[in-house]
Amino acid sequence: MCHTRAATRLLALVVAASACAPAHGWRRDDARACEPDGPPRLCFVSEPDRPLTLSAGGERLLPGECAQAPEARGGSLVVEVRDGASGETRRRRVHVARGKELTVTAKANNKLRIVDRRRCQRTPHAPGT
Repeated sequence: MCHTRAATRLLALVVAASACAPAHGWRRDDARACEPDGPPRLCFVSEPDRPLTLSAGGERLLPGECAQAPEARGGSLVVEVRDGASGETRRRRVHVARGKELTVTAKANNKLRIVDRRRCQRTPHAPGT
């Protein structure tokens, strides 16, 4: 009986961890702060400043912009960076969480890199700082 409960709990954790964040309906968000119990937020910064765009959840972001999920549900999200000069694209799955902001960038080879994960607060800040 104990093994069954443990297996059930483990299965529940695996299912919860592999859940997907909303794949569509993300909207550009100009707010400088996010709510601690609000939807996941994704920000894009570029190093160095290049003609890059980031696509996630049906929204396209330029460096310095952020997007917010349509609902307060986190999980796995596919993001894609596109180099406007070469046309090259790269995809990666990232984990976004309710009440948290994830900031990503693209290195010289357009490889996506996580810059910061922070808990949302009502205190304004600039993406990536």
